[in-house]
Amino acid sequence: MAKGLIIGGVTALALAGAAVGYQSWMHQQVESKIDALMLKIEQNPEIVDVAYEDLNVSFTGDIELLNISLLTSESDDPVVFRSLRVEDYDIQHEIPHYVNVALQGLKLPDDFIAELQQDQGAFSDYLKSIGVEDTLPLDAKFSYVFDEENSQTQTTNLEIGLDKVMSYKLDWVSKDIPLEALYSDPSNEVEQATALAAMMKGSFPKLAMSISDQGGLPVFLQEVADEREQSVQELNSNWLAMANMQSQMMLPPAVQPAASDAISQVAVFLDGGKSLSISFEPQHDGSIESLSPLLMQAYMSGDYQTILDLLNLKVLAI
Repeated sequence: MAKGLIIGGVTALALAGAAVGYQSWMHQQVESKIDALMLKIEQNPEIVDVAYEDLNVSFTGDIELLNISLLTSESDDPVVFRSLRVEDYDIQHEIPHYVNVALQGLKLPDDFIAELQQDQGAFSDYLKSIGVEDTLPLDAKFSYVFDEENSQTQTTNLEIGLDKVMSYKLDWVSKDIPLEALYSDPSNEVEQATALAAMMKGSFPKLAMSISDQGGLPVFLQEVADEREQSVQELNSNWLAMANMQSQMMLPPAVQPAASDAISQVAVFLDGGKSLSISFEPQHDGSIESLSPLLMQAYMSGDYQTILDLLNLKVLAI
């Protein structure tokens, strides 16, 4: 009995030691890859510095970076994200074939914090009422899946939300475009030219974006209306009239009905508590090579309705 307990205890300690050793090794591997990525990011001439305060790696491989700071050449204060979680990541390819990351909490610059504390406007008061002090309640998620065997199809999702303020979503699908082209180095002119050539041979079957009010829009519009000594209803009515007038002055007659419908949908969204979506699902499965000559021909002949039909543009507030 005692011998069995001893053997069991020794085995448990050995397993625990192996688990700790494995997690330590995993932590070192992840840290090495992240540091290499940081160095690559800093090669961008617009990036002055990028760093993080701490790194956590779970036994299952989930990764969390804490207090990631990004300083650009255009700002004296770094952008600081409180948390970045890598929930799924392809380690088999140099450019991952699937990624799922999340960002939370955006630390405000010191001068913005001081301005927010002093500002007595309605929107600033609203932000303070929902607990904003030195950090915006940012919740952002980015993911994509690249299926090389299925026409190099990449499905991408981006979500950016500020709790009780506003949220934004962007989804798109691309086909027949290599990952190297989609994620080429923006500072490398040769790579950019190669990427552009590859994209011209690819397809974009779907692009959809939406913005949703979560309580911040009515407050913001009220502050703007107060500054102009108007009611919110008067503010929205004036915007609607001006948008329709500019549409009639600047757009061809064939496009004006579609523009009027889109403006009406934006007006519905401005009532608050709604989502406004804009989507493209072009004909010919979004093939650039197929669509380009058709769009050019329609444009040259002034057939703008055909352009709208080819792009299949939809604007909807719900």
